[in-house]
Amino acid sequence: MKRQNLIACFCCCIIFAACNGDPDLWDEEICNNGIDDNGDGNIDCADWSCRWTALCMPEDNCNDGVDNDGDGKTDCDDPDCVNIPRCNWHETICNDGIDNDQDGPIDCADTDCSSNPVCLPETNCADNVDNDEDGATDCNDSDCTVDPVCAMETECMDGIDNDGDLLVDCADPDCIAHPYCLPETDCSDGTDNDLDGLTDCDDTDCSEELVCTTELNCHDGEDNDSDGATDCDDLDCAASEACLPETSCNDGVDNDFDGLTDCDDPDCDFETVCMPEVDCEDTIDNDEDGFTDCDDPNCEADPACLPP
Repeated sequence: MKRQNLIACFCCCIIFAACNGDPDLWDEEICNNGIDDNGDGNIDCADWSCRWTALCMPEDNCNDGVDNDGDGKTDCDDPDCVNIPRCNWHETICNDGIDNDQDGPIDCADTDCSSNPVCLPETNCADNVDNDEDGATDCNDSDCTVDPVCAMETECMDGIDNDGDLLVDCADPDCIAHPYCLPETDCSDGTDNDLDGLTDCDDTDCSEELVCTTELNCHDGEDNDSDGATDCDDLDCAASEACLPETSCNDGVDNDFDGLTDCDDPDCDFETVCMPEVDCEDTIDNDEDGFTDCDDPNCEADPACLPP
């Protein structure tokens, strides 16, 4: 009886296989070699016997890093995933803070953005161009923080281009507020305000300042250069004739142009020619004015020169 049941079962299997047109009962189809191994006209996954193998099932997870169907292609590389959003999209904007393709990584963290300028560093920190299109140009871009061209000019009076931007000392905008690069702020305070080694009128910054011009007139009673010293009290007038003493006290000339001539000029007060004849009967021209004793007007009232 058992033998009869086995024969009956075997016959049913043959009939079932025949009805499905598949002789795989005797010859196995290899499902990934591109050959109709059992000669039924169906190759690999098209063969009925391969339909339920993992190799012929679709990739059922397109974001797990696993070749789920064993076809040698993983996730989005498998054609089974072609209609999955994360495999069909790319990160379209690389600086919007949105995971545009819903694959997990956002913006520059997504490999889709690897060649996008916004994800590349600023390539030139001194060309006035936003090379990486991130909205920040040159030294304003954090990519340029360590670039020498974005360093500050650390010393503004050493003659060295400290930050490598081809601008030295005061020519570099970094030094715009440094005292050395500012003009002498006060030309009469005795201080080197701009630290350039030159003080007040010795500094060319003061060349146009009134206090640094010379006393224009040394006998007009005015402080022409506003330095607090007037006329001959001003060192500017040291060599002016108006400030030199009367050079001759008996030539009838106002030698120092002060309006006073010869003995009328205080400069001559102690000159012999301007002193009175001290002895009117010594036969000596004591004051060297060309007149001796009673011939000198100085002796007019001297008893020795009065008539008897």
